Amino acid sequence: MNVKIRVLCAVLTIAAASGFSQTVTVAVTQNANAPESAYLMSGTIEDELFSLMFDSGFIVSNVSIGRAEAPWDSPLFAVKEAAFGMSDYLVALRVSYSAEEKKLEDGKTSYAQLQGLEWRLVRVNNPVILASGTAEPETSLVVDQDPYAEARILTDQLYSAVFKALSEAKKGGN
Repeated sequence: MNVKIRVLCAVLTIAAASGFSQTVTVAVTQNANAPESAYLMSGTIEDELFSLMFDSGFIVSNVSIGRAEAPWDSPLFAVKEAAFGMSDYLVALRVSYSAEEKKLEDGKTSYAQLQGLEWRLVRVNNPVILASGTAEPETSLVVDQDPYAEARILTDQLYSAVFKALSEAKKGGN
C-alpha cells in the first residue's frame, strides 16, 4: 500500500476518533410509586436515548434503571457508576409516572402514564452539573394507541437539549 494512502488513513482515523471520543453513561431512575409496567417504559426511554447518542457518535454505557426519589436529589446521583465506567459525562434522567397502571382499549396492554422527564448532564471527573432541564408530554393522550411512542417522542425532544449541552461541553465551555 502506498505510504500516502496509509498516512491519509491514519489521519482520518485519528480525526474521527478525536471528534467523537466522548464517553457517556446514561442513568435512569423513576418514581418509587410507579406501577410495575413503568420499567418497560423507562427501558424504552433509555433505549431511545442510547440509540440517539450512539448515532451521534458518542460511546455510551448505562446503569440499571433505579426506582427511588432520594438518590436523584443528590448531585452525585450515578456519578460513581459513571466513573467506574470511565465515562467523561453522565446523562441522568428521572422519569415520573402516575401511580395507577393504565390499560389500552384492548384491555390487554398495560402501561404507565408518563408525566414528565427531568435530566441533567454531569461532568464525571470533577462532578459538576453542566446543564439540566425538563420535558413533559404535550397531552395526556396516548399517541396512536402506543404509549411507548409518546415516550420515544418525548425522549427525542429532550435529546436536542442534551446534545446541545454535550456539544458545548466538548468545545471546552465546561
